[in-house]
Amino acid sequence: MCKQEQGKTIRSYAKHFFDTRATIPNVADEDVIHYFQSGITVQSLCRDFGRNRPKTVVQLRDMMQRWADEEDQERSRSRAVTTTTKRSVTTTVEAQQPTGSRAQAQA
Repeated sequence: MCKQEQGKTIRSYAKHFFDTRATIPNVADEDVIHYFQSGITVQSLCRDFGRNRPKTVVQLRDMMQRWADEEDQERSRSRAVTTTTKRSVTTTVEAQQPTGSRAQAQA
């Protein structure tokens, strides 16, 4: 059985799960859905899965795609905030340096 590893994205878990699933013939949709749910380690995804449990593997893939897209968007937002924060800190530190120090640092 596949488990979502700590710190791994839902997209990487889904890929690993379905790559593994492809090697096992004749598995009922209900079993695929059950084992996928059993491998999810992110609590919010477990809750969403419980509330909106898919009935088919196609619905499961659609749900995973939505989760993965949301996760990608969140990571993009986090990177943008981190980059902006780093630039702000750098600009603030440079502005606080005495004029002579800035000239020496640029030389």
